[in-house]
Amino acid sequence: MANRDRWQVDVANDKRSADGVGLVAEEGQMRWLRRIGRDLSQGRNLEVYLTVVIALVLGLLGAFSVVRAEVVVAVILATLGLLALSTIISRDQLGALQTQVAGLSALVEQKVLGRARADDFFLAEKPDYETRFQSAHTISIVSCTLSRTVREYLGVFEARLREGAQLRFAVMDPTARMMVEAPAPPA
Repeated sequence: MANRDRWQVDVANDKRSADGVGLVAEEGQMRWLRRIGRDLSQGRNLEVYLTVVIALVLGLLGAFSVVRAEVVVAVILATLGLLALSTIISRDQLGALQTQVAGLSALVEQKVLGRARADDFFLAEKPDYETRFQSAHTISIVSCTLSRTVREYLGVFEARLREGAQLRFAVMDPTARMMVEAPAPPA
C-alpha cells in the first residue's frame, strides 16, 4: 500500500516515474547547477570551481597527449598554489568570524544573563585629565583618599584656583593616613 501511495503521490507531483528513478536524477543535477550558478554570481568558491575546470581540462589534454608533461606539471603546481592561497584566505575569514562570534556571545551573555564584564568597569588606557583640568572652570572629583590625584595634579589645581576655577573634592575616608601626609602647597 505504501509503495502504491508513494507512486501515486509522485505521479501527482510529476517528480518521478513509476520506478522512482526517472526525474529525480535530473532534479538533483539541476540543484547542483543552480548552486554553482549562485556561487559564481556571488563570487563564492571561485577557486574551487577554477580548480575543477583546470583538472578536467588538464586531464583531457594529458590523456590525448595534446600538451607536454612539463606543462601539465606546471599547471598542477599553479593550481596547488591557488588552493593553498584559498586555504589561507578561508582561515583568515574563519578567524574573523570566530572573533565576531565571541564578541556576540559576550554581548548576549552580558545583556541576557545580566553578567557584567571587567571591561565594563575599567578603562583600557588612562585618560588625559591634565589637559581637561587646564581648561575647566569647575573640577569635581570623588575618591577614596585623593593622595595620588593630589600629588599628580597639584600644580594644575593651584593654577586653576589662581584663575578662579572652582574645585570640589569628595573624600570617602578623610581620616586616612594618606590624607594627613598629603603634600603641603609650596609657600
